[in-house]
Amino acid sequence: MNARLSAITGSILLLSSPLQGFSATTHPDSCMNRDWKKEIPLPVYPNREMTELYHQTWEIAAGRVRKGPEGLPASPYMDENCYEDQIWIWDTCFMVLFAKYAPRAFPGSLDNLYKPIHEKAATPLRIHLVDNPPLFAWVEKEYFDFTGDKGRLNHLLNEKRYLQKHFKWFARAKAGERFECSPQRIYLNSIGDDGFTWTGGASGMDNTPRGRDAGGYHKVLWVDAISQQALSAHCIAAMEQALGNENEARKWNAEYEALKKKINHLYWDERDGFYYDVTIADKQPCRVKTIASYWPLLARIASREQARSMVNHLMNPWPARIRIIIIKPGITGGEESGCRRHIWRLRPLKSMATMRRPMLLPRRLLTSSLPLTGIWNRILSGSAIAQAEMPPPLNTDAV
Repeated sequence: MNARLSAITGSILLLSSPLQGFSATTHPDSCMNRDWKKEIPLPVYPNREMTELYHQTWEIAAGRVRKGPEGLPASPYMDENCYEDQIWIWDTCFMVLFAKYAPRAFPGSLDNLYKPIHEKAATPLRIHLVDNPPLFAWVEKEYFDFTGDKGRLNHLLNEKRYLQKHFKWFARAKAGERFECSPQRIYLNSIGDDGFTWTGGASGMDNTPRGRDAGGYHKVLWVDAISQQALSAHCIAAMEQALGNENEARKWNAEYEALKKKINHLYWDERDGFYYDVTIADKQPCRVKTIASYWPLLARIASREQARSMVNHLMNPWPARIRIIIIKPGITGGEESGCRRHIWRLRPLKSMATMRRPMLLPRRLLTSSLPLTGIWNRILSGSAIAQAEMPPPLNTDAV
C-alpha cells in the first residue's frame, strides 16, 4: 500500500467508530485545534467523492477532540462517540492509527487507559472493557514509525513500562477479576501457555459464532488473543531495539518466537491450510472461519506458504469465503447499531492492514485495475455488501 493510499486508509478508519449506530456530531466541549486542517495530509487522488469522504472523516474527528471531564489523566482526548462516562481500549487504539497522521492536532489519548489500569489513577472516564484486544504495543509502534518520537518510547518502555505490564497482565488474566476503573468484570481467561478463552464483546467481535461446534466461547482457545500477544511481543522487541536496549530486545524477541512456535503448532490446521480456534479438551480445530484467524498474518507468524493459503480462502466463492462477522438480526443493539449489520467496518479495514505486504496478496490483485472507489464503496455500504457480495446472515439458532 503506497503512502497516499495508506493515509486515506488511516483516516477512513475513523468512520468505523462513529457509524456503529451513533451520530457523528461535534461535542459541546470540543476543543479542536483551530489550525487542524493545516496538519492533515492532503490526498492526491482523481476521484472527487473519495477525497470528499477523506476530508469529511477528518471533520468528524475534529469535532470529537474533547476537553473531557475534570480530573482526566490526559486532556484533550479523542472521544469515540458512545457513552459520556466510558471509553474503550479497542476504539482508542484504532483512533491512534489515524491520529498519527496529524499528531499535533489529534491526540492519541492512550494515557487515559494506561494510568487507570497500571497505576490505579483516578479517572472520571471508566474503561468499558479492560480485556479488550491488547493492541497497545502495535499502535505505539505504528505511531513511532510515523513520528520518530523516541521520547515517547523512552517514557513508555523505560520509565513507565506500560507495554510490558499490559503484556504480562494479559498473559495471566483470570475471568472474574475486577478493576476499579471499569464497570465490567474481566472475561478473558488465561489457559496456561496454550492460550485464552474470551467472549465476543471483550474480543471486539460481538455475537461472533466462534466455538459453535465445541460448546461455546469457553470451550475453545481463541487464535486472535494469543496472536495479538505475539504481535505485542514483536512490536515491543522492535521498539526496544530502536532505543538501543539490546538485551530487552532479545528477551522480547524470544517471547515472540515462543508464541509464534506455539501458534503454528497448535492453531494451524494443515488439512484446511487455515488458522483456527482450537478446543481446550482435545486441541482439535474448531472449524468456524472468521476474520479473527487473520491476526497471525498481521503478527508475521505465517510463512509465505501459509499466508498464500489464508489469502486463497478469502478468494473462494461463498459460502466457503470468510464470514467477517455473523449477525442474527435482533440479537443485540438498536435498529441501526453496528451489531445489527452484516459486517462491522473495523474488520475489513484491519484485514487490509494485515495484507499490506505484497507477499500476502495474489498477483492478480496487485495488478488489478479495479478502482479503489469500488473497493471502498463495498466496504462502507454494509447493506450493499450484504446484497451483492455476502450471503444472508446466518441463523445462529441452527448452528
